[in-house]
Amino acid sequence: MKTIFLLLFSLIIGKISIAQNQDWQKGDKIDLSEILPLRPTNGKTLNQSFFEQKVNILVFADLKNVEGLLLIDDLILLQKNYPKIQFSLFDEGPINSNNKFWVKNFNQLFQPNFPVISDDSLVFKKLKIEQTPSVFVFKPNQSFIGKMQIEELPNMLEPFFAEFEDSTKTEVSLKPIFSSKNNFKTQYPFNQKLGCVSDSELVFSNWSDTSINQINIEHGKIINLNIPENVNRPFALYYADKELWFSDIGNHNIYKYSEDKAEKIFGNGKRETFRMQGKDPRAPLNFPMDLLIENNVLYTPLAGAHQIWEYYLNTENKGYYFAGDANYASYFKDGFRYEASLRYPIDVEKIGNAYFFIDAGLNYIRQVETGYLSTPSFNVDLPIENPVAIAASDLYLFVLDGLSKKLYMVDLYTKKVELYLDFNDKKYLKKFQFPKDIVIKQNNLFVLIDRKKSIGKINLLNGNFSWIDY
Repeated sequence: MKTIFLLLFSLIIGKISIAQNQDWQKGDKIDLSEILPLRPTNGKTLNQSFFEQKVNILVFADLKNVEGLLLIDDLILLQKNYPKIQFSLFDEGPINSNNKFWVKNFNQLFQPNFPVISDDSLVFKKLKIEQTPSVFVFKPNQSFIGKMQIEELPNMLEPFFAEFEDSTKTEVSLKPIFSSKNNFKTQYPFNQKLGCVSDSELVFSNWSDTSINQINIEHGKIINLNIPENVNRPFALYYADKELWFSDIGNHNIYKYSEDKAEKIFGNGKRETFRMQGKDPRAPLNFPMDLLIENNVLYTPLAGAHQIWEYYLNTENKGYYFAGDANYASYFKDGFRYEASLRYPIDVEKIGNAYFFIDAGLNYIRQVETGYLSTPSFNVDLPIENPVAIAASDLYLFVLDGLSKKLYMVDLYTKKVELYLDFNDKKYLKKFQFPKDIVIKQNNLFVLIDRKKSIGKINLLNGNFSWIDY
């Protein structure tokens, strides 16, 4: 029981405190149908009788960043395990074509068992929500229990919920909800990654159909790699010494692929929900979202643990935490790399002696150098809304913003930021829905997009752009 609840809130690492709304007092009766949008994107209209049937837990989040990805599985498990509690998930607005697209993908890809509502921010204002994720709890008679603000990992949540559930709770397996047999027509923004195998070969993952594919840059020929059937969501990719490394963020494992065979190297198929301090390679991982290998050391940002980890290869394959104190960062906390805080790190690159990575929860680029984790000053001039990938070339850092569909270039010497490519331009509109990932090889930058069977290729020397169709 305790494990189930920690699954959800370990992602939203925080201390749970019940704080009164500025206008409501505990016990106040609220007509939820009057203050909430009535039409979810994946079900029937919500009316007062819907809210009167169960204890209502309203979760307010932003589905356009990695928090949505990490949140969904646990909400599905919670809803199955606690049938007498009704969960509802609200996406932060505003309602527009982009937002509707994200929520539609969210519903069709994950098939949630609770209402998902795309909000226009009016409800966020009505409930005085200043931070996401936030949680509001109401009894079946719609009396207000309290508002949860999430700041640090709770040690025990069950006592709070126990009064609303009895021993007839439905038991479900903790195996991943996502089935590799499903073939979804739409894709979630964080379902694909791109990598380079050689000067003439790229590789990309797609956990919508549980595949890793190799593509020839010249003629677009595709080869489907033979990965184990129990791989659930192949994601991050890195090629080194004729071996392809990839992560499985469904089962929280890291594999090494060579000679048409995949071998699991790190992880035990379980997700770690507490601060990780062990050095055992079998220790549970927590959403390994990217891979980087430098000097026989593998670096991986663990989004669910809010940490960067490093594993020493070719020795004992033991792992150590490299950066992040494992606390959910609600604000910037720079400092010594073990003591500074992160919030959903998802991508990592190395330039010189500095490691750069995306802090997806705070929408900033962070940096580790000489043992210090900091927030580079160029972030002030970097107008990113939803950074999804970074790539390095000499002293230039390229930052891909998935939501605005723009590619920025940062000169790390001068700290100057410039818009390198705007994929909203008419000449790209027929191809681009959302850019997913970027990699650089031999003065060429490649960009992976969703929905269209094409990969963009940008010559960094002359700026020429072309498509690789497959």
